[in-house]
Amino acid sequence: MIEPKLNPSTPVFMIWVPSNEKSQYYAKKTRASWRIAGYRNVKKIEGATPDTYQGIFNFTDYRRYPSGKFREWDFMEKIIWESHWRAWKAASELDRGSIIIEHDALFYRDRKIHPSTKFYPLFSLGVTHSKKKNSNAYGCIAACAYWIQPDMARTLVKLSDSNKIIKGPVDGYLHSHQPWYPWSPISKKYAKEYLPVKHFINPSVGTIKEKLLSQYASLEYEEDNISSVCGEEIETL
Repeated sequence: MIEPKLNPSTPVFMIWVPSNEKSQYYAKKTRASWRIAGYRNVKKIEGATPDTYQGIFNFTDYRRYPSGKFREWDFMEKIIWESHWRAWKAASELDRGSIIIEHDALFYRDRKIHPSTKFYPLFSLGVTHSKKKNSNAYGCIAACAYWIQPDMARTLVKLSDSNKIIKGPVDGYLHSHQPWYPWSPISKKYAKEYLPVKHFINPSVGTIKEKLLSQYASLEYEEDNISSVCGEEIETL
């Protein structure tokens, strides 16, 4: 079933960790933002933790980048894969499209509905920002929130039962399955019109993935590095 547009009745699945105080904090803040925007059908999905991680995916020995670089996996990256899998499972059981969000996905502005959204089984709704005021480049599209059709959700769920080797983060994998995805920094105009969600990070609270945040944040807000950051999120698998 293809819905003509997103609407307040669209189911929203929020990935969170109820045993983690930081996750509780962000889930409360961001859920309120979605409710204010009219999305009151927000259901919480318990994400994986080091204690509940099951190892359902086959990962390469090293986490790889399109540039050819590689490094050791951060265990949290694997946990994030399993957390999204749990949300895909919930979305796959519906007969309509839904939205999957991470606990820090803040709905911060009204949006138009992108004319192509209804034609794609997967469509990212989030953005990471550039702090450079005089730049037309706004940042990268983020997988902190995305529209997903049940058929696509079922396809992603089956990854755990396949021989597929996972080479990179879940963000890159999701981006590689969106034909419309711009392989370059997005414009401020595009972001303002179509992307209503951003990562909400309170520095005084921190995040449950501190190591990953520090690695990414060092590049995220430097104008000269926006393209490389966007490129490293995308991996054709």
